Amino acid sequence: MADTPYLPSKDRIDRENRRQKVNEKTAFLIIKGMPEGTEFGVDYKHWRVGPKFMGLKMVPPGVHFIFYSAVSKQGTVAPRSGFFYTFTEGEVVCKDWDTTEECLRPSLNSLEDPRSIEKSLIDYPCTQYKRWWREPLKAVSRNNCRRSHPSLTTSNNNPSL
Repeated sequence: MADTPYLPSKDRIDRENRRQKVNEKTAFLIIKGMPEGTEFGVDYKHWRVGPKFMGLKMVPPGVHFIFYSAVSKQGTVAPRSGFFYTFTEGEVVCKDWDTTEECLRPSLNSLEDPRSIEKSLIDYPCTQYKRWWREPLKAVSRNNCRRSHPSLTTSNNNPSL
């Protein structure tokens, strides 16, 4: 029997159930307004932001380093800025791009259902996470992050003099 939109196949139901379980066990980072061309990354992986970019999905629980660099219209890349964040299962973190300061700020608006923008979210690179990031981070806790970065602000490699 052919698969029809009104009568889902067992495979489609299984796929949807797996996706739902992954969404419940992982986190989302929603970023609103980041300009196209900005360099954005998490842990050890980075991308150039496209016009539809709105953040990350399937972020494993635990400590992660989020970083970004603004890029001018001429292609000049600003110094990298970033912050550590400890994600929890099912968490949705919302940030807004501050066009004046060219940085991420906590969002005043939350997003009830990140699945509504799922096609604009990048998958967290899980295969490399298991190989390169999970083991070293077993020694890092939320308290360690707070002690080493007590203000919970963004770090950058171009501090004011």
